Amino acid sequence: MVLNTHRDTLVRCGRWARILGLLLLSGCSALPHLGPTARSVASEQLLSAASNETGSKPEAAKLMSCEEYADQVAVAALSILAIDRRGHYLPVKFNDRECVDSETIKKYNHPGYEKDKLNLSDSKHYGEQHVENIVRKIKQDMASTVLIYIHGGLNTRENGLGRAIAHANMIREYDNSIYPIFINWVSDGLDAYTDQVFNNHQGNFDVPYKHTTSPLYFLADIGEGVVRGPATMTKSIKRLADSGAEDFTSPANIYCRDEKGNDPDKYEQSPGFVCSQEGSREDVASLFQTIRFASMAPVTVLTSPFADSFGKTAWDAMVARTQVMFHPPEEFTGLPDPKRGSTGSGALATLLEKLQEKIGKHIVDPKKGEVCPSHRRIEDRPSQCENKTRVWIIGHSMGTIVANEILVRFPYLPYSHIVYMGGAASIKDTVRSIDAAMSYNGRVKFHNLSIHPFLEAREFNGGGTVPPGTLLEWIDDMYTVPSTMLDRTVGQWRNVFAAQHVFRMDLRTSGRMIFKRFGLSCRNPIHHGDFDEILPDCTVEGRKVTPLRYWQQEYWTVPEPKATAADRRPTRIQRVRASRSALGDRQSRGPFAAIGESS
Repeated sequence: MVLNTHRDTLVRCGRWARILGLLLLSGCSALPHLGPTARSVASEQLLSAASNETGSKPEAAKLMSCEEYADQVAVAALSILAIDRRGHYLPVKFNDRECVDSETIKKYNHPGYEKDKLNLSDSKHYGEQHVENIVRKIKQDMASTVLIYIHGGLNTRENGLGRAIAHANMIREYDNSIYPIFINWVSDGLDAYTDQVFNNHQGNFDVPYKHTTSPLYFLADIGEGVVRGPATMTKSIKRLADSGAEDFTSPANIYCRDEKGNDPDKYEQSPGFVCSQEGSREDVASLFQTIRFASMAPVTVLTSPFADSFGKTAWDAMVARTQVMFHPPEEFTGLPDPKRGSTGSGALATLLEKLQEKIGKHIVDPKKGEVCPSHRRIEDRPSQCENKTRVWIIGHSMGTIVANEILVRFPYLPYSHIVYMGGAASIKDTVRSIDAAMSYNGRVKFHNLSIHPFLEAREFNGGGTVPPGTLLEWIDDMYTVPSTMLDRTVGQWRNVFAAQHVFRMDLRTSGRMIFKRFGLSCRNPIHHGDFDEILPDCTVEGRKVTPLRYWQQEYWTVPEPKATAADRRPTRIQRVRASRSALGDRQSRGPFAAIGESS
């Protein structure tokens, strides 16, 4: 009887936790994503793209039919890897309620979908089968580029799945030589909060102790929010004050070449840093928005304590999920397994190991089984070892944390472009990961994209019911305690500009590292979540333009800076190479070998 009463109490506490968490996390984009199915999300994305092409403005989103949905799923099914809360493969069932009987859709469902719940053995078996199907499809399509996209936090399962279906079709239509793979992981804020409170204890998952004591942790979050409330609100006010004037007169704006290639002298001051000058403050901060902002200030004061404490708990759970997709919890229980690799046994690790095996190493002679030496830098390999397939890594927000892990754990993949959009990863971790990738691959380029700092601090969340600022602002000011500037997020322009010297100068001057800040016009991302949105057509400087999309290279590349007298002077590396060529003596080349290789 006592046990039943205790269980009922836990259930009631869990319900209240979900209700309160829903209200508090709605400002972090959790609420708008509840409810829609993958088919409705895909319909909305495709309709937005279609309206851009035709120039029409749709009155309302039209839900595609089951037949149309089946056509979209046929293209996207083998471009999606779904991962559950503990890093295991999760089969996707594309049939929704209205299309539940569609046999056409059913044949594209992922292996193991017919089972209600997969055990660890089934998940591993079906996951390996699905990965084999993906790699086989890449080979069959003779794709020259594999685009691996990792979405950010605060995305529900259905929202991420719907976007993946729509974007996979758009990418293949845009360029059929690009094969996209979408990593669909569970990053819903409400789900993350409840999971952290009820299941996660100091890195151990699903322990009975946490189930029993979860109400205490819930109450602790309330108490922490109340205590930290004044400090949280003070930080919000400071962010708003800083965004008002400093961002337009600070060195981060003055010493930054514009994206059209002008002002080359500014580029010399900060090589690799490029700013879009389109748009003005008035375009994104109207009088109505300012009044609305001020009128919601009292509500923000009341909710800021809980956005801090409850949001931090959800953040901790989402960070854990970026790691378990490489090393799931069961790896750390039971007896040590000598067969277990250092890269991990999670669903994402399984996919990347297979890709590294199939496209990271090139077989010279299939009959003899000769393989190109993997320890050599890609550009130093003999011509017969040249791999024609290239890999793009594109991460948005928390997806950059996953991308950092990929670059360190799987350095032999033939990367050509690494793109971070509003990265939630720390500067320190990003520097280490990018250096690891570039030390092996002398051709890979890194692109770091940020929205304007004026917009970072003024993003309006939940109708103004929670503190202003993007997720990156919240991470730096509430969810983490940065010890130094290098522990702050790499996606915030002010952070990365201040820390530019920790990124190698030779890579920035050579164009292999580009840090791009978008402007304030309507064709640029205005909100943190706009990086992977299908933005509508708009008018810029009197002409109609269609915003670029993240899979188009023009979105993250920039024109070369116009030449100056300083540009025409040979660099140190160029002088070394010239002297080496002039000497032509093998012995005299020795001391310069290391310098030449590092360039």
